[in-house]
Amino acid sequence: MRRPGLTLMETLFTMAIFSLMMATLSGILLAGKSNWMVSRSITEAQQSLSYVIEERVAYELQRSTQSSLTVVENASHSAFSFLSARGATQELVTDPSGRPTWQAYVVYSLSKSTGKLYRRQISTSATTAMASSQLATEAGQSGGKLVAVGVSSLGLTHPSGSRTACLTIEARCQGPSGKWTRLSRQVTVLMWN
Repeated sequence: MRRPGLTLMETLFTMAIFSLMMATLSGILLAGKSNWMVSRSITEAQQSLSYVIEERVAYELQRSTQSSLTVVENASHSAFSFLSARGATQELVTDPSGRPTWQAYVVYSLSKSTGKLYRRQISTSATTAMASSQLATEAGQSGGKLVAVGVSSLGLTHPSGSRTACLTIEARCQGPSGKWTRLSRQVTVLMWN
């Protein structure tokens, strides 16, 4: 006569199936977590890159004039400069007719060896573009406010006779797995002045 309950073999077989199901489920969850971490790190890098190019650089560039742009590219640095009508306290300075009174050169400089993007503001009373040689010297100097890291390329093109400028920035982002991802952002800016 057989007693109610499970035999030892039935119990072992059930435990083996349950163990396989748990191992499969934990593998799926770990892969999902890894993918989530990679996509989160890439998203954060893209948001940071968008902030730098749209909220910082493009915003300032928009309030400048196309005739004040200077671009320098050499083996160690990429840099561009433009005139700004913002004073030391970051207020907009205008003449009685409402036109901007240029207060400073704004220089964005990328050190290609470190991938660091710097911003420097140089007081001036000039009304024309910074000389290329002066911009090259400024780009090579250390200092300024660190704006972004991990930047691999910085570019600014401005067709002559147009009030637009095309700003391009590329960066590299390393995910949790150690894999590098290249990010790129391009913005066309219409200059107001």
